[in-house]
Amino acid sequence: MNTKEILLQVDFFADLESHELDYIATRFKEVEYASNQYIFEENSIGDTFYILKKGKVEIIRNLTFDGQIYENELSFFEPYNYFGEMALFDNSPRSASVKAVTEVTLLEINKNDFIEVSLKYPSIVMSLIKTISYRMRLTNDKYMSMWNSLLKKNKMAAIGSAASKIVHDIKTPITVIVLTAQLVEKIFPTTNKYSSKIIKQTEILGEMVKEILDFARGEQSHLDKKPYEISFIFHEIEEDVSMIASSKNIELIFDNQTEGEIFLDLSKIKRTVENIIKNAIEAIQHDGKIEVRAIDEDDAIKILISDSGPGIPRDLLPSIFDPFVTSGKQSGTGLGLAISQKVVSDHQGSIKVYNLDKGGACFDITLPKKQIIK
Repeated sequence: MNTKEILLQVDFFADLESHELDYIATRFKEVEYASNQYIFEENSIGDTFYILKKGKVEIIRNLTFDGQIYENELSFFEPYNYFGEMALFDNSPRSASVKAVTEVTLLEINKNDFIEVSLKYPSIVMSLIKTISYRMRLTNDKYMSMWNSLLKKNKMAAIGSAASKIVHDIKTPITVIVLTAQLVEKIFPTTNKYSSKIIKQTEILGEMVKEILDFARGEQSHLDKKPYEISFIFHEIEEDVSMIASSKNIELIFDNQTEGEIFLDLSKIKRTVENIIKNAIEAIQHDGKIEVRAIDEDDAIKILISDSGPGIPRDLLPSIFDPFVTSGKQSGTGLGLAISQKVVSDHQGSIKVYNLDKGGACFDITLPKKQIIK
């Protein structure tokens, strides 16, 4: 394409007459840049507007967060996109850097030549202002999205660091507790019922901290998959949460309609279901019902956890499994459901949630029955 034909691809030149385009084309000159070469850098002073004729460029903006500078890609431009238009209106520093991804050919026009063209054809200026306004809104949205992403990354890094220290520091007291419980059991054999619970809960505590650490690092959890019947899993869960439910006069119903066994990591799936049940108990607060039902579905088992609570606020439903999202709880990190989703995903399963027409919410967990080898 020649310069005139390329100008026709640019929105604020597209409505000009042919002779007008002929004139404007003479004001542009063609320049080339090598791959990885910066066309201009953020905070530099510019007076040139560019149209990309050939190749690909990336728009980069630096973000300062917690004393560190992060380089973030705003977008990529391909032929007939343009950039640098703000330099035509003011002498302010560039708000972003532009870097050649491949070898590129650009058409460029400096500020003085553009002013001359604009005075001759004023309609160009109005079209350009509309374009700039749109791009500023788009850039602001992307900037806020990146900022939120950095906040989450920073939080996750802090959690990972804290969890690492906790895992290390907690090993000694856990070991002491377990050894003491075993010693008490040896001296007083009749305490077996209580010492075994102490040992079990301390082991769960260590596993929970390790789970948070794996999540913060983005690592896949180690799964100790074994075959279990759902009836056994439900019995284990009921033992752990029935006292909490009954203390708030909440009826807890377990309904197993499955046959056969399922391969899973018992401790992780138990904690996942128990976390959802405990959330439901907090949502109901007092007097209500929670039903945990399991059904066969082809080569999978579906576990449905429904409650008679107020349901999940509609605006939170799309992000309920995101880290740090929480609602209506007196305490909590907002990590419980995010970790639950990761545990289910590590099992090659799926989890979703929806509000029930009759009120309350329902969590739908689907897990493959057989062990999937990746």
